[in-house]
Amino acid sequence: MSIPFTDFKALLPQVWCAETSAAPKIWTPDNPALGQCAVAAALAQQIYGGEILWCAPKLPDGSKDSHYFNLINGTVHDFTRQQYQQAGVVFPQPESKAQGLGTTYNYVASFPQTLGRLSLLAERFNTLGGRRELTPWLMVDTPHISTDIASMMRSAKADGYKLGLIAQGDEAALRSELAN
Repeated sequence: MSIPFTDFKALLPQVWCAETSAAPKIWTPDNPALGQCAVAAALAQQIYGGEILWCAPKLPDGSKDSHYFNLINGTVHDFTRQQYQQAGVVFPQPESKAQGLGTTYNYVASFPQTLGRLSLLAERFNTLGGRRELTPWLMVDTPHISTDIASMMRSAKADGYKLGLIAQGDEAALRSELAN
């Protein structure tokens, strides 16, 4: 059985840290969601399924940011929206950011640093939440893994990250396994 959303939301701020943030130099406990959107959305997708959405919010100074969140069972869940503490942030329509990798999750997990942050977040979540091991995974739409993905996986493993690879058809089996 999956962890209830309320428990997931309560655990996230407790497991976020500078090392799981995309912006470790400016991350603080006062804004624990800062830079956590990609890894939080990926972890939520591992647990609840659905899809990861992306948008480029416009900040009050006119600059844009990159932001990830989830669509689960037809409902948007943004576990890190509170990182935007200033007034006047404009969120455009969400979109997929698969970038030729099949899913936005695969895009997020294609970056070794992000995969490492996700691995650390999953480890901290497992420890605090008393869950069985969650391992960052990469779904591929074909039975053959591209050289780029295989190379990225070798690099991440060499750096000590735990990860798994499943075929698209095995996604339900993985979620069932994680739920036990």
